[in-house]
Amino acid sequence: MTNKFLIFNLEDDKAKALGEVISNPTCKKIVDYIAEHNDVSESDIVKALGIPANTVNYNIKRLINSGLIETSKTFFWSKKGKKMATYRVANKIIVISPKKSSNVYSKLKGIVPAVFVSGILSVALGFYYNSRFVVKSATRTVTNPQMYDTTVLEVAKTSGAADFAMQAIPQVPSVAIKSPEILGIPQISVWFFVGALVAISAYSIWNWKRM
Repeated sequence: MTNKFLIFNLEDDKAKALGEVISNPTCKKIVDYIAEHNDVSESDIVKALGIPANTVNYNIKRLINSGLIETSKTFFWSKKGKKMATYRVANKIIVISPKKSSNVYSKLKGIVPAVFVSGILSVALGFYYNSRFVVKSATRTVTNPQMYDTTVLEVAKTSGAADFAMQAIPQVPSVAIKSPEILGIPQISVWFFVGALVAISAYSIWNWKRM
């Protein structure tokens, strides 16, 4: 699974490199161009921006090391038979911590993905429960004895017209009861997600107080 989070602290060399890349005008132009087109090669950038090939190659390496762009799965072959890579903007969240602490780093790295995983599991559990509940409810038939025509039943007893009486009894349609939903999401998934957030928050606060 690709890591979707980049966590730095202000004392980290990587944070310094990231700041230099972000403040570099050439890097900004390259990132903007890749963001607009995606899956572009170095030669595409050279032609589009008019930047020397060696400059593009140097800044591409810096952007990859900083985590702002990444090599895409798409590639092509040059006329000389050389495999040419293409690049795209990395879909990642950058978190910068003010202090250098391996504990803070590890906690943030574990908590943020845990929230996303909890959300996915909550939605999956909610829709699974909702589908099972609706299927079971659809098979139920609710009948009310008070709705029977007592006059017809009395006639059936005296005359023996049982078939006529059964046909005269009104049929009550099946009733399917749907589980309540919030914004289209089954309620059980909402409560599961809230519970997961509370548990994660409580665990995080308890750990940070121990630091």
